[in-house]
Amino acid sequence: MERMRKLSNLVLVMVFCIGLASVSEAAVVVNVNVTDDGYRFEHPGGSAWMWGSTYSKSYNQHSGFDACGAMKFDIEGALAGYTSDDIISADLKFYVTDKQGAGPEAYPAGTDGIFNIKVYSMDEPQWSEGTGADEMPKFYMDPLEITQSHTTGFNVWESADFTDIVKTWLTFGAEFANGVEIWDGIPADDLGFYWNTREATSNSPYLEVNVVPEPATFILLGISGLGLLRRRRLS
Repeated sequence: MERMRKLSNLVLVMVFCIGLASVSEAAVVVNVNVTDDGYRFEHPGGSAWMWGSTYSKSYNQHSGFDACGAMKFDIEGALAGYTSDDIISADLKFYVTDKQGAGPEAYPAGTDGIFNIKVYSMDEPQWSEGTGADEMPKFYMDPLEITQSHTTGFNVWESADFTDIVKTWLTFGAEFANGVEIWDGIPADDLGFYWNTREATSNSPYLEVNVVPEPATFILLGISGLGLLRRRRLS
């Protein structure tokens, strides 16, 4: 009987350890909201910043005009307490729409449109609720760039891998204001990208970040599983 009890306890401990290992491979999803976004456009007469619209857009040399979108994120608020080592993966999610407002047609499905996503430090005070060139975001460092194709047309979600970027933001903290610009990487093809902003009624952009669960979560889940096994054994 004593031998059987020891063997049973050994099995319980093994199950407990396996449970911890399984939980440690899991991830907690943290969605990081956009705190400000908009788009700026360049034309022969100068520049302007469109803040508070329900859409942003990007096109390259359409009738002498360029446009690109910009957004920033609440990294330090949403991911408070996490470090770069806690980040498993991160993706920028934004909803690509049909043509909105003035500009070229949206890239249709099957067309190899190119997003150039430039990641900057951003001069925080320059974000404001105006429409002039003085209100647009000011960038003050050389960008990191992500370039990727988009062939699925509009009214779909687009995703870009931001894992290394979120890790960098958490590493350098306040030095970065967590800003990105989205450019149309194909000049003068008379097509462009449009996407919902935080002002839209649905499908607002966000970062989906997978983080390692806190150690306390592992222990509680493991203990719960161990207690469940004990109850089953005694019943």
